[in-house]
Amino acid sequence: MSTVNIYEMAQTWNSAGTTFTAIGMDVTDTASAAGSKLLSLLLGGDPIFDVTKERAALLYNSYTDASNYERGFMRWDSNVLEVGTEAAGTGTLRDIRISGDDLYFAARDNFSFMYFQGSSIWMRLDDFAMALGNQHILWSGASATGSGDVGLLRDSANTLKVTDGSTGTGELIFIVPTTDPGIPGALWNNGGTLAISA
Repeated sequence: MSTVNIYEMAQTWNSAGTTFTAIGMDVTDTASAAGSKLLSLLLGGDPIFDVTKERAALLYNSYTDASNYERGFMRWDSNVLEVGTEAAGTGTLRDIRISGDDLYFAARDNFSFMYFQGSSIWMRLDDFAMALGNQHILWSGASATGSGDVGLLRDSANTLKVTDGSTGTGELIFIVPTTDPGIPGALWNNGGTLAISA
């Protein structure tokens, strides 16, 4: 077989029972620096994409040298998958933006999740769900996203309204103490009569 450049290599995959590998390398690491790389792609001498021996995929935003850069990463650390940004020297630590039509972040078995849908945000802890959106906070005992059955709404300037989960009026139930709290203006239950603490 004649020698060809890596960008000119060709291979035919023609067996459904065969697991093919186009490019493969098995490194035996008995001693190497922590920053050793299994793959390093550069453009004009500047790193663009690295895969280090720590199984971190690094995408550079800017690079001056090994001590001055901005980059993103996805890596495993103590059995936790991490996604983030990092910087060194003259580099600036950058923000992260995740975008899409609807976004859904869930813990194991979906017992807890955060769901971004349009201009609303749904959050659930076990069997309790809460949504934020359009100046309306909704609560529901259901696990699915959608409309809540009770809510708080900024009805107008300086006005907070308790709702039935949409535009109707809901109920606000609160329990007052049965003894005088000793706080001027506080409500309390004085033998079945609503009283105001002096």
